[in-house]
Amino acid sequence: MRQICEEKGLSYEAVLETIESALAAAYRKDFGNKIQNIEVEYDVASGKIKAFDVKTVVEDVDLAEVERVEEERRAKQEERTTKIKELVEAGQPIPEELSAPASADGPTFNEKLEIMLSAAKDIDHDAKVEEVLRMELIVPGEFGRMAAMTAKQVVMQKLREAEREVIFNEFKENEHTIVVGTIQRR
Repeated sequence: MRQICEEKGLSYEAVLETIESALAAAYRKDFGNKIQNIEVEYDVASGKIKAFDVKTVVEDVDLAEVERVEEERRAKQEERTTKIKELVEAGQPIPEELSAPASADGPTFNEKLEIMLSAAKDIDHDAKVEEVLRMELIVPGEFGRMAAMTAKQVVMQKLREAEREVIFNEFKENEHTIVVGTIQRR
């Protein structure tokens, strides 16, 4: 890891964060499900990982009401999309109120990122609203080939992004000045 930091000019924390996000993607691919918000802690010394499902505790809401509100929002969005298509076909300008996304008027609940207070109390009896609940998940052995490929792609992408950010910040201080230099392709 230190070698990557030196070669790429990145901080140790950035590389560790990249590895943790890659491991989270690999875990999600092999062992997770779509309603889990996976975070991974990687112990560099031992090479062991701990996976967590991280959710914010929210007030209990009526799921039927949430579904009704979501259906209303979808219907409004479809109606707006139809109106926009009609205006575009007629060659008329699109009013600003039609270009803004439809908002939900009522309770919302995202089961991937949130957990209701009653369910949170079953896990941790001291849970409070707005608290972040980290539930440790079992890591059942090694990752499969597809998960390893996913992790590799995430590492490569995140390292590329971090490199670009370092270069951008390096040249950001020269903004509004004329600089002489040679441009090279890699």
